[in-house]
Amino acid sequence: MPVAALLLLLPSAVDDGRDDHFETKIRPLLAERCYECHSDRAQRPKGKLRVDSLEALLAGGTSGPALVPGRAEDSLLVHAIRYTTDELQMPPTGKLAEAEIELLVAWIEAGAHWPGSGAAATAAPSYAPDPEALAHWAFQPIESAEPPSNADPEWSGNPIDRFVKAELDARGLQPAPRAERRTLLLRASFDLLGLPPTREELDAFALDPAPDAWEREIERLLASPHYGERQARRWLDVARYADSNGVDENLAMAEAWRYRDWLVRAYNADLPYDRFVTWQLAGDLVERDPLDFDPLIATAFLALGPKMLAEQDKPKLQADVVDEQLDVASRAFLGLTMGCARCHDHKFDPLPQTDYYALAGVFHSTATLANTNFVSRWNERPLGSPEEIELRRAQVRQEEAARKTIDDLRARGANSLVPTDAALRDAYARAGADLGASALLLEAEQASRGNLIRDDDTYGSARDVLARTGHPGLQHAEWDVVLPAAGRWRLFVRYAAEESRPVRLSVDGVARAGPVLGAPTGGWKPDALSWIDLGALELGAGRNVLRVEREGAFPHLDVLVLLPEGPFGDALRDEVRVPEFVAAHVAQARRGHEPDDAAYRLPEARRDSFFPPQLRTELAVARAAAAELEQRRPAALPAAIAVAEAEPRDVRLHARGSHLALIGDPLPRGPLRLFDGRVARQDPPSGSSGRLELARWMLDPAHPLTARVAANRIWAGLFGRGIVASPSNFGRRGEDPTHPALLDWLARELVARDWSQKELQRLILRSRTWQMASTTDAAGATADPDARWLSRFPLRRLDAEGVRDRLLATAGRLDRTLGGSLLATGNGEYVTNDQSANAAGYDVPRRSLYLPIVRNAMYEFFANFDYADPSVPLDQRPTTTVPSQALFFLNSPLVEDCALELSRRALERATPTARVRELWSAVLLREPGADELARALALVERLEELQRDPEPSPADPEPVAQGARREMPALAVGAIELRAWVGLARALLSSNEFIYID
Repeated sequence: MPVAALLLLLPSAVDDGRDDHFETKIRPLLAERCYECHSDRAQRPKGKLRVDSLEALLAGGTSGPALVPGRAEDSLLVHAIRYTTDELQMPPTGKLAEAEIELLVAWIEAGAHWPGSGAAATAAPSYAPDPEALAHWAFQPIESAEPPSNADPEWSGNPIDRFVKAELDARGLQPAPRAERRTLLLRASFDLLGLPPTREELDAFALDPAPDAWEREIERLLASPHYGERQARRWLDVARYADSNGVDENLAMAEAWRYRDWLVRAYNADLPYDRFVTWQLAGDLVERDPLDFDPLIATAFLALGPKMLAEQDKPKLQADVVDEQLDVASRAFLGLTMGCARCHDHKFDPLPQTDYYALAGVFHSTATLANTNFVSRWNERPLGSPEEIELRRAQVRQEEAARKTIDDLRARGANSLVPTDAALRDAYARAGADLGASALLLEAEQASRGNLIRDDDTYGSARDVLARTGHPGLQHAEWDVVLPAAGRWRLFVRYAAEESRPVRLSVDGVARAGPVLGAPTGGWKPDALSWIDLGALELGAGRNVLRVEREGAFPHLDVLVLLPEGPFGDALRDEVRVPEFVAAHVAQARRGHEPDDAAYRLPEARRDSFFPPQLRTELAVARAAAAELEQRRPAALPAAIAVAEAEPRDVRLHARGSHLALIGDPLPRGPLRLFDGRVARQDPPSGSSGRLELARWMLDPAHPLTARVAANRIWAGLFGRGIVASPSNFGRRGEDPTHPALLDWLARELVARDWSQKELQRLILRSRTWQMASTTDAAGATADPDARWLSRFPLRRLDAEGVRDRLLATAGRLDRTLGGSLLATGNGEYVTNDQSANAAGYDVPRRSLYLPIVRNAMYEFFANFDYADPSVPLDQRPTTTVPSQALFFLNSPLVEDCALELSRRALERATPTARVRELWSAVLLREPGADELARALALVERLEELQRDPEPSPADPEPVAQGARREMPALAVGAIELRAWVGLARALLSSNEFIYID
């Protein structure tokens, strides 16, 4: 056994021995053979790698982390010192002796102990849970408490009321009276549908004498297709739903809407909560009809989170994706903040790091990313029958084979372009040398003017500095070319482009015909830099301005070479087949590089014309075959964002959450150990991720959290506040339940009622507690100011969607069509990036649920009214009262248009009194009181007077900060009467009665 490995088996008292081993064996070896190029001795460490600290080795250089403690075979350093590949051999001056290599390998295998470093760790830390944390109420079994007895007939019929009344009695509080019928229906309609009732529905219910009138109204609302829309919107906050990725690469997730629409269907069908949970965690693993795609679509829950798609440390990306999934799943279903245990044992709850990484193994065994390209991509799965999917896959295989044939032929052709024999290379070098003295070389990043930025790190390199996009909008660069005499010059450009980004070329303001630099070269980095011949330019004596420009992102420019046309033609030899390669040698000579380093590469679209005739013929045949295959391609299947099973693997504990510092043995994947002994463990089969078993573990009847969390969310949806006011945090840092016995009773009822969420809602809506008025006496206001003890019903403001939908519904403009997507951006395309603003459109009358949710660019209206941050799971939205909300009602085109529509309808009435009644009925769904009627008529009269004789205003007033005033386009200058009624309508739409629910 290696010495370093033996040292790990000794007691901690011999740690000094490990220090001595490092100081006498490892550090001297690194210092002697590596420090010259890879330490602070080097002014610029090669490959940006330093090996003089463990932290530096873990961070790595341009090729990635240099070592993985405990795993020599996964360490880049080991591959380098073993000379595994031709590209990476260290030290370059000669291979280490085998004994030295094995010494370093053994050191890494033993955990890479480095004295004095906080980065080394070799064993998982021990964990002893805090007894006080284990005794926390949420971790105890769900009690089977009986509702307290109550002699009051009004408060004894529903078990919920008996729990609530007992708490009120204990606190000396009197419950509020029952709300009047119109208030109840208005409240229920917004709670269940997110929409206002009609005036006719309110009047009919208010006058219905039947004893079951309320029960029938509940059933009507629960059966509405809009029920699922309102319930889905609440869950979307928890599921951090969005239609774009956000963060670094804000790409459109154009299939995300399928998950949103699945939620609407699931709630409308009253999908039992146990299946609701299981499908979102493991819908791809449950038994289902081959054409039932709902379980598969539901797994988008795991994939919808924001991801750093351009993160180049792909293992870190995977660890971050898993962390985000684990965090949202534990908050949503368990009310636990498991994400806090990524870097250390949870500071408050009995959740050790070992439990975190056991759960992390479940999600590491899940395919969330379709690829880990330079910009990675989330996983999507086709929605079709097995036969359709197989037909599609067979077609894809055939097309891939056809493309491979083309690629192979083009690779042969590309090889034919590269001058492999010395004579041909010499011919290019001679031509370049002949032209070097008379040629002009313009470094792209040294433009005379422009807004492109210099890049020698992100895409470029110290050798190949690139000029690329730096600002949104028009991109341009200009180079001054000063000549002693007029003449014709041939222009060559070296650039890189993964996608087509054609630019406009002009000389002294005169544009060349057609765009240039539009051919992709195969990538954005220096290894894809290619030469292109842009032809001859007529340049005059003196200063010539060479300009390239483009609206939006630019190709990456390296160098421009101008060759005098006459001498250029003279310099070409019969052997010189590709003029661009002469320019490459000119650039090498002018830059002072060796001729052998010349880059022989053309843009992809330019290569074929230089291939030998026989090869061009073969390529044409292959392309025709590929085109025929494309014509026979079956219609594309719809797809959904969804996860899949990956190769199962257990993971090791990450020191401080870093994937570069692994500790101990892999931890068997599975659920938390917190409830062992009470909840049966569901250990995953060897070939499975364990997601299905995790869902079954959560839904065990003995589990103390899942049913409690679900029942609390249902309660919060109807009262605006949960019995636990932190619905996604039942831990010690969360809120304690106000009515713990009631919460446990509701949790048991949910399970007993086959996990039916509608059943629990029925029970709550029929309670005297839910039917209380929102008013209270002075004593109640003092003793229960925020209604947490339910002495009255909590007054609530509509959320952002409710405000917008009620505006549109009130004006008769709301489109109530269900489902579908309003995102105009193509799947995987940029919704926003550094060159564009939000491309989504919101000026449509569809329900707010269906408007695009773009991360990093929230719809301004939503942001104004406390919309959820879609990058994180939100348990409960805040409610703020800020001036911008009032200004919205004063200045919003949406409010203005709705007020205009309402006013036009009111003016169809014959008398001013009838018009006021029309507005009150449409906006507030009731008749105006006598005082309200008088004040409304007075306001309209005053507004008309102000328009006939407006108050004087200062001359040349300063424009308002937010821009010029927006005149109502539909109102003519003389429409005094209509303007006055619009003012009244806007006042009603701005009223508290309109945006608050009693």
